[in-house]
Amino acid sequence: MDMVTFTSLDENVIQALTVDEVKNLLGDNVDELKNYENQTQVESWIRAQYQSELDTLELGLTGGRADPTTVAVTTTTPPAPPQSTQAGATTPASGSATTGHGSRVRADVGVSLLVLLALFVMSQHVVV
Repeated sequence: MDMVTFTSLDENVIQALTVDEVKNLLGDNVDELKNYENQTQVESWIRAQYQSELDTLELGLTGGRADPTTVAVTTTTPPAPPQSTQAGATTPASGSATTGHGSRVRADVGVSLLVLLALFVMSQHVVV
């Protein structure tokens, strides 16, 4: 299809066409889109397309819509300040302690879970 025929189509028909459909309709004449980019119907069609899709034509057409993007919302929690437990020792919020000599003492997760399990089992045997 030549550009004269393309631009004579009903405006609603042109607006409904995708970039690939226009490329297939125009065939070898797709390069002529660049020459008609300021023509009202072509300009409106360009504005309705995503710019990334227009870029696939490699014609230098500009004015397309911004591509939809997914915005990831991330929240960060600032670390809690260390809590003083005794003279010369602090306990950060991470569950580890620093002794007066600077070595870290960290509770073993397995032991903590074992103690929690033992407390749970014992609570099941309490007669009310």
